[in-house]
Amino acid sequence: MSRQPRALQSLYDAEEETIGLTHTKIGEELAESWNLGPELITAITHHHRPKRAEQDAQIAHLVHVGDCVARKMGIGSGGDSVVPDVSEESFKELGILSDQLSEWEPQIKEAIDKDQSILSILQG
Repeated sequence: MSRQPRALQSLYDAEEETIGLTHTKIGEELAESWNLGPELITAITHHHRPKRAEQDAQIAHLVHVGDCVARKMGIGSGGDSVVPDVSEESFKELGILSDQLSEWEPQIKEAIDKDQSILSILQG
């Protein structure tokens, strides 16, 4: 009997399914212990599922979009190869269109390249 190949699963979903604890929950607890503001705690806790944010939802949506864009552009690592899509709720909450994100990618890439150059000089 042959097994079907398993579909790619995000690290977040694998954490939740396998151990019942996600990096966002750990981040939330760390942020609380460091006395970060409630806006940052919300952003950390809900950046994968921003519609779950009961307060300060806009910042959770912003971080969600930033995470998705960074993953799409190959910037940083999320610990897996799954590139998440920006949620429709985030587009609505922030009043932006997916086409706008595509248009902004060259500017985003330019800003990141500049920041990486500065960081490499500082680490030098």
